[in-house]
Amino acid sequence: MKNITVNVPIVYVGLLLLFGLAVCDVSLLVRAFHQRTMMETAVSGQLPAEGQVLPTLRGFAEKSGNPIEINAGEAPHFALLVFREGCHYCNDNWDSWDKLFGPSGVHLPVVMITADKRISQNYKAKHPLLANSIVLVGLNLPFLQAHKMTVTPETIIIANGKVKHDWAGVLSRDRMDEIRRSVSRD
Repeated sequence: MKNITVNVPIVYVGLLLLFGLAVCDVSLLVRAFHQRTMMETAVSGQLPAEGQVLPTLRGFAEKSGNPIEINAGEAPHFALLVFREGCHYCNDNWDSWDKLFGPSGVHLPVVMITADKRISQNYKAKHPLLANSIVLVGLNLPFLQAHKMTVTPETIIIANGKVKHDWAGVLSRDRMDEIRRSVSRD
């Protein structure tokens, strides 16, 4: 049988590295939690206020590329979903939007808006709700900023041309229930 010699300093270095990695992982988790909490707090001042009259939305119909205007006052109730194709929070939120506004969800017309100039075929294939909604692309950023619609993802319920409720970020189960209750009261 061979004698195995262990270099004690190397073992200590290895243990220190493992401990360091564990501390880094914990600190990253804590930082992510605090950033998410800070984001939810910070965006509250960046959202349209409840009762705010929604301006006429001008953009381009995603399917045809034709200019389109949507006057919120002409559509009594609808959901306005703000997204960007490159937004990873939006990607995390699609399951919630599909459950809420898809065929088995609440029965509410959906308008989706984005500052993106176009939406890729791959993105459309992954998100069927896009095919069953009015999608406005190319809304200009100053317009979105002026009306506090730059946080993505954002879920806005419009009633009688005014913002009834607004939720920013990835929807939790509680927020989804809140949206269902909000829509059912209309």
